[in-house]
Amino acid sequence: MKRVFLFLVVSLFLGSSLSFAQDYDKEIKRLKQKIIELQNKAPFGIEKMLPCKKIFNFGMYVPTESTSLRKGDTLLIYIEPKNFFISSRDGMYETWITEDINILDEKGNVVFKKTNMVESHIVSKSPIFDIFFQNSLNLGGVPEGHYKFRAILYDKLKGTSTYKDVDFYVSK
Repeated sequence: MKRVFLFLVVSLFLGSSLSFAQDYDKEIKRLKQKIIELQNKAPFGIEKMLPCKKIFNFGMYVPTESTSLRKGDTLLIYIEPKNFFISSRDGMYETWITEDINILDEKGNVVFKKTNMVESHIVSKSPIFDIFFQNSLNLGGVPEGHYKFRAILYDKLKGTSTYKDVDFYVSK
């Protein structure tokens, strides 16, 4: 009799634990789908863009305390786009973002331009929510002065773009 009772208690516990786990999984899947819907409607932008000493991965970087660089140094920029479009079709998810860069002098003139500096076109079986870009620019031929590093991001699936600037100074 005790064995039957113990069996029923263990069965109820295991069954309810499995049920709770399935409920969590369903809710997490529902919330991810809701995030995709909201993100696809929200304006495309740049969440973070900052000069760094080192960049390791998404959200893993060492920001620099100064944007004053010497000629020949390397400018390292970390960028996190936000609200990029996630297409969902036939069990596959797609994102597609490209980046152009411009270097502007003190007067706002473009002194350097690179089209498609970075391209991230991802097709996967799971949605990608976090993307980062790493830009590295050698300042060997840059004369002394104040500049802006301008990143222009294009969301190819949303059909929109955004940009952000980082000021920096190059000394001799």
